[in-house]
Amino acid sequence: MTTKIKTSALALAAANGHVKSLIGAAMLVSALQAAHAREIEADTALICDTRQQAEKVAAILRSDAPGIKAALARVNEEEHSPSACRLADVEFLRGSNIATIRTGSETFQIAKIMVIGILSEAGLQDVAPKFYFSIFKVEERGA
Repeated sequence: MTTKIKTSALALAAANGHVKSLIGAAMLVSALQAAHAREIEADTALICDTRQQAEKVAAILRSDAPGIKAALARVNEEEHSPSACRLADVEFLRGSNIATIRTGSETFQIAKIMVIGILSEAGLQDVAPKFYFSIFKVEERGA
């Protein structure tokens, strides 16, 4: 289940102590392409280092594919990196959609995300903001 909290990007920076200067706050707002409210999401998310890696994962995922873990293993093997793409329990801000991938019966949107926290059994641990690419399944409804 996704937890969503509405807040402004500047208030988020101040409240979480991630950005201590006005320059950092301005970069945060610019990176998210908005000075208006954004939602913080806390969920298990796919995080990839590059857009191309996220696109590969989305392209591999289809109804006859063996699943997300197999897709991640394949992309990581092709990238010669065990952590190019992975699943992580994180708190993040989602940026604008940058691509749409259609595979057979499913559609995915690729978006840049900014990870601001790690979720663990001990609770939320704030981390320095870091950008990744993620995929989000589009729930399509018949007309």
